[in-house]
Amino acid sequence: MKRYNSLTNQRQLYRKQDGVCNGCREPLSLRHLAVDHIVPRKLGGTHELSNLQLLCASCNSIKGKRSQSYLTKRLQDRNWISRRPDSARVHARVWTGSRWVDVFDLILYIEDPDSCISKSITGTKHPLFASDRDFHLACIDMYKGLHELLEMLESADLPQDSI
Repeated sequence: MKRYNSLTNQRQLYRKQDGVCNGCREPLSLRHLAVDHIVPRKLGGTHELSNLQLLCASCNSIKGKRSQSYLTKRLQDRNWISRRPDSARVHARVWTGSRWVDVFDLILYIEDPDSCISKSITGTKHPLFASDRDFHLACIDMYKGLHELLEMLESADLPQDSI
Protein backbone atom coordinates (compact mmCIF):
# COMPACT_ATOMS: atom_id res chain seq x y z
CA MET A 1 0.00 0.00 0.00
CA LYS A 2 1.37 3.42 -0.99
CA ARG A 3 2.01 5.93 1.82
CA TYR A 4 -0.02 9.14 1.60
CA ASN A 5 3.20 11.19 1.78
CA SER A 6 4.99 9.21 -0.91
CA LEU A 7 7.31 10.91 -3.38
CA THR A 8 4.77 10.19 -6.15
CA ASN A 9 2.01 12.04 -4.25
CA GLN A 10 4.39 14.89 -3.44
CA ARG A 11 5.26 15.31 -7.13
CA GLN A 12 1.62 15.20 -8.24
CA LEU A 13 0.56 17.72 -5.58
CA TYR A 14 3.53 19.98 -6.39
CA ARG A 15 2.44 20.12 -10.05
CA LYS A 16 -1.23 20.54 -9.15
CA GLN A 17 -0.43 23.46 -6.80
CA ASP A 18 2.12 24.99 -9.18
CA GLY A 19 4.82 24.76 -6.52
CA VAL A 20 3.13 27.03 -3.96
CA CYS A 21 1.94 26.34 -0.43
CA ASN A 22 -1.81 25.77 -0.24
CA GLY A 23 -1.90 27.97 2.86
CA CYS A 24 0.22 31.11 2.57
CA ARG A 25 0.65 30.85 -1.26
CA GLU A 26 4.45 31.25 -0.95
CA PRO A 27 6.68 29.13 -3.22
CA LEU A 28 7.42 25.75 -1.67
CA SER A 29 10.93 24.67 -0.87
CA LEU A 30 11.40 21.03 -1.81
CA ARG A 31 13.21 20.50 1.49
CA HIS A 32 10.53 22.12 3.67
CA LEU A 33 7.19 20.86 2.46
CA ALA A 34 4.65 18.64 4.13
CA VAL A 35 1.87 16.49 2.73
CA ASP A 36 -1.22 17.44 4.73
CA HIS A 37 -4.77 16.13 4.95
CA ILE A 38 -7.26 18.87 3.96
CA VAL A 39 -9.91 17.17 6.08
CA PRO A 40 -7.94 15.77 9.03
CA ARG A 41 -8.01 12.03 9.63
CA LYS A 42 -9.60 12.59 13.07
CA LEU A 43 -12.52 14.34 11.31
CA GLY A 44 -13.02 11.53 8.81
CA GLY A 45 -10.51 12.54 6.12
CA THR A 46 -8.92 9.91 3.93
CA HIS A 47 -5.50 9.29 2.38
CA GLU A 48 -6.98 9.88 -1.09
CA LEU A 49 -5.03 12.32 -3.28
CA SER A 50 -8.10 14.58 -3.48
CA ASN A 51 -7.86 15.08 0.30
CA LEU A 52 -4.14 15.88 0.29
CA GLN A 53 -2.30 19.16 -0.16
CA LEU A 54 1.21 20.49 0.20
CA LEU A 55 1.93 23.02 2.92
CA CYS A 56 5.15 24.73 3.88
CA ALA A 57 6.54 23.75 7.27
CA SER A 58 5.16 26.91 8.92
CA CYS A 59 1.59 26.45 7.63
CA ASN A 60 1.66 22.76 8.50
CA SER A 61 2.73 23.64 12.03
CA ILE A 62 -0.08 26.21 12.38
CA LYS A 63 -2.74 23.87 10.98
CA GLY A 64 -1.71 20.78 12.91
CA LYS A 65 -4.67 18.37 13.04
CA ARG A 66 -7.23 21.14 12.63
CA SER A 67 -9.39 22.07 9.64
CA GLN A 68 -8.31 23.99 6.53
CA SER A 69 -10.64 26.84 7.52
CA TYR A 70 -8.71 27.18 10.80
CA LEU A 71 -5.45 27.58 8.86
CA THR A 72 -6.97 30.10 6.45
CA LYS A 73 -8.40 32.15 9.34
CA ARG A 74 -5.09 32.17 11.22
CA LEU A 75 -3.17 33.22 8.10
CA GLN A 76 -5.67 35.99 7.34
CA ASP A 77 -5.45 37.22 10.94
CA ARG A 78 -1.67 37.44 10.53
CA ASN A 79 -2.02 39.03 7.07
CA TRP A 80 0.09 36.24 5.56
CA ILE A 81 -2.13 35.62 2.55
CA SER A 82 -3.32 38.01 -0.12
CA ARG A 83 -6.77 39.57 -0.38
CA ARG A 84 -8.10 37.22 -3.04
CA PRO A 85 -11.87 36.51 -2.97
CA ASP A 86 -11.06 32.81 -2.54
CA SER A 87 -7.65 32.67 -0.92
CA ALA A 88 -7.61 28.88 -0.86
CA ARG A 89 -7.10 28.66 -4.62
CA VAL A 90 -5.02 30.51 -7.16
CA HIS A 91 -7.19 31.81 -9.99
CA ALA A 92 -4.99 32.53 -12.99
CA ARG A 93 -1.35 33.44 -12.88
CA VAL A 94 0.97 35.42 -15.14
CA TRP A 95 4.75 35.22 -15.47
CA THR A 96 6.65 38.39 -14.49
CA GLY A 97 10.02 37.25 -15.77
CA SER A 98 11.12 36.19 -12.29
CA ARG A 99 8.05 34.59 -10.66
CA TRP A 100 4.33 33.82 -11.06
CA VAL A 101 1.76 36.42 -9.92
CA ASP A 102 -1.98 35.91 -9.50
CA VAL A 103 -4.01 37.90 -12.06
CA PHE A 104 -6.21 39.21 -9.24
CA ASP A 105 -3.12 40.68 -7.56
CA LEU A 106 -2.09 42.22 -10.90
CA ILE A 107 -5.46 43.98 -11.12
CA LEU A 108 -5.13 45.22 -7.52
CA TYR A 109 -1.66 46.52 -8.40
CA ILE A 110 -3.02 48.46 -11.37
CA GLU A 111 -5.70 50.02 -9.12
CA ASP A 112 -3.36 50.90 -6.24
CA PRO A 113 0.35 49.96 -6.57
CA ASP A 114 1.22 51.10 -3.04
CA SER A 115 -1.24 48.66 -1.44
CA CYS A 116 0.32 45.61 -3.09
CA ILE A 117 3.02 44.67 -0.65
CA SER A 118 3.53 40.96 -0.11
CA LYS A 119 4.28 39.72 3.38
CA SER A 120 6.08 36.41 3.45
CA ILE A 121 5.69 33.77 6.12
CA THR A 122 8.82 35.17 7.81
CA GLY A 123 7.24 38.62 8.00
CA THR A 124 9.48 40.14 5.34
CA LYS A 125 7.65 42.71 3.23
CA HIS A 126 8.42 43.11 -0.45
CA PRO A 127 6.68 44.78 -3.39
CA LEU A 128 4.52 42.64 -5.64
CA PHE A 129 6.83 43.43 -8.56
CA ALA A 130 10.58 43.80 -8.21
CA SER A 131 10.68 46.34 -11.04
CA ASP A 132 8.60 48.11 -13.66
CA ARG A 133 9.96 45.55 -16.14
CA ASP A 134 8.43 42.68 -14.12
CA PHE A 135 5.08 44.49 -14.09
CA HIS A 136 5.34 45.09 -17.86
CA LEU A 137 6.14 41.39 -18.51
CA ALA A 138 3.17 40.32 -16.36
CA CYS A 139 0.84 42.58 -18.37
CA ILE A 140 2.18 41.18 -21.66
CA ASP A 141 1.72 37.61 -20.38
CA MET A 142 -1.86 38.38 -19.28
CA TYR A 143 -2.62 39.99 -22.66
CA LYS A 144 -1.28 36.95 -24.55
CA GLY A 145 -3.29 34.58 -22.36
CA LEU A 146 -6.50 36.55 -22.84
CA HIS A 147 -5.88 36.78 -26.59
CA GLU A 148 -5.40 33.00 -26.81
CA LEU A 149 -8.55 32.43 -24.77
CA LEU A 150 -10.59 34.71 -27.07
CA GLU A 151 -9.25 32.91 -30.14
CA MET A 152 -10.25 29.54 -28.66
CA LEU A 153 -13.73 30.83 -27.81
CA GLU A 154 -14.18 32.32 -31.29
CA SER A 155 -13.13 29.06 -32.96
CA ALA A 156 -15.46 27.01 -30.73
CA ASP A 157 -18.93 26.30 -32.04
CA LEU A 158 -20.82 28.09 -29.26
CA PRO A 159 -24.03 30.15 -29.42
CA GLN A 160 -23.26 33.88 -29.68
CA ASP A 161 -25.02 34.79 -26.43
CA SER A 162 -22.90 32.31 -24.42
CA ILE A 163 -19.63 34.24 -24.84
